[in-house]
Amino acid sequence: VTVIGDAGIGRVKQVTAWHANINKASASSAKAYRARYPDAPEDLYYSSMRIGIGMLAAAMEKAGSADPAKVAPVLSNLRFSDDAGEVYMRADNHQLIQPLFISTLVKAGTEGAELDVERTGLGFRTDTRIEGADTSMSTTCKL
Repeated sequence: VTVIGDAGIGRVKQVTAWHANINKASASSAKAYRARYPDAPEDLYYSSMRIGIGMLAAAMEKAGSADPAKVAPVLSNLRFSDDAGEVYMRADNHQLIQPLFISTLVKAGTEGAELDVERTGLGFRTDTRIEGADTSMSTTCKL
């Protein structure tokens, strides 16, 4: 984003599972990270880390164990609430199903883009939300 700068405004698009300007919860997570790490030049952008650890912890708690043989079946169809909405793990292949967002790079502080990306003054505004169920295709993979 820094290299592209203002030339990317309105032109750069992304498809992601998370960005800071989706809703109040995602903005709160982004602000909390910056408050905790004020000198970090980068943002904690990838929600997959938070979701993965959160789902693993929830499955271990539900299984009452850290034994992979006991935790893996609990992960099947486990539902987890995250900033962007519900995430669940498919039972047949343990793929995460979650909402996706198509967004456009804009000036931070404009409508729908309160926060910037990595202190560039530019942020992403959601154009479209695609529900996880709408991206889930049949699979032949079996665990």
